Amino acid sequence: MSRVRIVPTGAAAEYFGGSGEEFDAEAGNLFQLVEVLDARAPGFGDAAGVQLVFAVNGEVTEDWTAPLPERAEVLIVTKISGG
Repeated sequence: MSRVRIVPTGAAAEYFGGSGEEFDAEAGNLFQLVEVLDARAPGFGDAAGVQLVFAVNGEVTEDWTAPLPERAEVLIVTKISGG
């Protein structure tokens, strides 16, 4: 498990009280992180991956199995669709 810094933005911040305040969490990968965050903010898990995306240390990732580096910054942003 790694301790990571969570930075919720936009719609993601609404799940955590709307303030966008950063906080720490422990998880080994994004699957585990979503479980941790859903326990803290019920309903978050349903939005993760559908309405929200994750950027780990500044890079958007869709590989939820990749290990999270210790002290990584995990930005949670609203997914933007286009076409």
